[in-house]
Amino acid sequence: TLALALVQALAAVRLRSDMLRPPLAGPARYDPAVTEATYARMLALARPVLASGRTVVLDATFLQRAPREAALALARDSGVPLGIVDLQADAEVLRKRLLQRQQAGGDPSQADAAVLARQIESAQPLSPAEQALALPGPADSEDMGPWLARLRQRLQASSSTSASDAGSVPVASPFSSA
Repeated sequence: TLALALVQALAAVRLRSDMLRPPLAGPARYDPAVTEATYARMLALARPVLASGRTVVLDATFLQRAPREAALALARDSGVPLGIVDLQADAEVLRKRLLQRQQAGGDPSQADAAVLARQIESAQPLSPAEQALALPGPADSEDMGPWLARLRQRLQASSSTSASDAGSVPVASPFSSA
């Protein structure tokens, strides 16, 4: 997955929302209040990792503006750059990827077609400020090397305005298949 490639390339710690969600069954696992608590937990876990100088990959869809703003505030408070990996795919591609993941088994995500439909319906686009931090995700056929170099360059450029040389916070964003 892209998130795993980021973790390996950046020697980062991966915090994955699907691993942090409470062990609820069915649709309750993706209720807005549960999702909000999951993102809060992910950011709370990221804080000490960033303070130690490590890079953190926040592996989640970040479909709502509020959690993206909270991640930006964490990066700002920690004095580290934040990069948004903006992954886009049409609904049919997303449904196919979801089906493949379900058929393969072993993935901690319990999202199904109904969850995906709600996500598509409720997704909030990146704000202009978020777009300035965003790097479009790599095309399926794109060589990861040049794309990762662009991401590193983006993070380094934004770190010149940061207060420290501590880690960074790449964030997987709308419709992540990572």
